[in-house]
Amino acid sequence: MTRPAHGTPTLSARSPQRALIGGADESVRSTFRSALERSGFAVREAENGVDVLREARDAPPDVFVLDEQLRDAPGREVVGWLRTNPTSRTAPIVLLGRLGHGSAGAPHDRGPTIEIHPRSSGALIRQTVRAALARARHRRSA
Repeated sequence: MTRPAHGTPTLSARSPQRALIGGADESVRSTFRSALERSGFAVREAENGVDVLREARDAPPDVFVLDEQLRDAPGREVVGWLRTNPTSRTAPIVLLGRLGHGSAGAPHDRGPTIEIHPRSSGALIRQTVRAALARARHRRSA
């Protein structure tokens, strides 16, 4: 099931950047949705990997934010599928992982994917997503 977020604000006359949040946990999706909407993102949500892939094909976002836990597939597996799809191959991905140390601390950089704890603060969420987008732009221009 996918759905657009409610009341997505825009910060300028140009189209907002689009984010797709995928995860089984509604509270985690809600936290990330709120943080990104405050930064002017147009946010869509998906509960499962099939919907993430459908969205990637039909309306590719500027950035993916995926939990390790989707209803039908592990988030890391969905990342692999996205990397083989021509419409999402170069899109930045922020993976909501447990980071192996239980801390909501600094994001871990995993090459084209940045990993962040799902209970991170709104400020860290926004900073991490902006960094992922900036890095993707830099890679494309290099």
